[in-house]
Amino acid sequence: IKKYDKELYLKDFHATVDISENRVLKRLLLEILQVIMNVKKSIEKIPKNLMSSDLKKDFTLLQKYSSKLNYLLKEGWLRKVQIVQKEKGISNAYLDYRYIFFKDLNWKLKHISNFQPQFSRQYQYYWHRTDLLYEIWGYIKVIEALKGLGFTPVKGWIFDNVDLDFQELKPGTCVEMKTNGMYKHFMYLKIKYDDEVLPEEEEKVTLSNPLWHSSPHNRPDIRIEIYDKNMIFQSTIILDTKYRRLKNMNNFGKAGIVEQLNAYRYQLLSPYPFRADSYQKYNLFHRKNEDHQVIDVAALYPGELNDQEEVLSELKTKSTKSIVLNPRFPNNSLLKKFLKESFNQQEETFEQFEKWDEFLKDF
Repeated sequence: IKKYDKELYLKDFHATVDISENRVLKRLLLEILQVIMNVKKSIEKIPKNLMSSDLKKDFTLLQKYSSKLNYLLKEGWLRKVQIVQKEKGISNAYLDYRYIFFKDLNWKLKHISNFQPQFSRQYQYYWHRTDLLYEIWGYIKVIEALKGLGFTPVKGWIFDNVDLDFQELKPGTCVEMKTNGMYKHFMYLKIKYDDEVLPEEEEKVTLSNPLWHSSPHNRPDIRIEIYDKNMIFQSTIILDTKYRRLKNMNNFGKAGIVEQLNAYRYQLLSPYPFRADSYQKYNLFHRKNEDHQVIDVAALYPGELNDQEEVLSELKTKSTKSIVLNPRFPNNSLLKKFLKESFNQQEETFEQFEKWDEFLKDF
């Protein structure tokens, strides 16, 4: 034993960093590095042309973190520290706030990296919190149903993205889709969300804005406009989301929706397709005062627990329908059935045009 400056030292005393606290720290940093590498591998699987700007920044940051940790673990002072899975006894690392920080960081990183955000799951849990969320979810389910019926997205909203940047669903949003060969006649769709029908006079309509209205109810939640192969407007399908019970909306007045849906059915009008040059030859068979180009109207509502077996039901005036669309029931067969029946009606209209063509050949 030697004495220096009133301190006693053992003969073989030497400074070391291989202590229990640093062993715990090294294990935590190795686990943090592993999480970072796993996240990097997941991001690398995404094609570069689909990466959002934020994701690219995150990836650059992860590379910086992994580089610093690798240097510290392999070339820094921590390389002198043993790697142990579990330190014997209770280490002071679990009592020192500086070490606890890395312990908490490791736990949070593992928790976040294991979390898989799924919009469908979020909607299933939170759909009942707001009618606006139900409205947005309804629009998404309509696009999903259309894809199931043989329509392919062309452009609009999330289908315009060259990366994964989030695109808010705003009023006036329009997704365009087209048939992929499942129908005899080509149909091009414009699915419009919360879009106001303008103008208010028939004389102001155009090919790109073919509808006008004669009612204050002129802003349905979802409007599906159908066009032919030459982009001539043919007809429209109206869907309105109603976050309420059927018995509370199946009447007239402020509490009900029958008046509103009737207005969509009979007071959204268009002179097309007969105003277009290629269709003017059919004016001989078309009554000028019959400009009702709305095929059908339906209200989407959550329904009751036993409504998943319900068939398409008509509201009081028998001019519009109600469809149960509930996040608890993954099957949207009623919506698909309604849309399929509407497209069948449009197919019949195309067939009628062909018959008129045959008849006009003799003149």
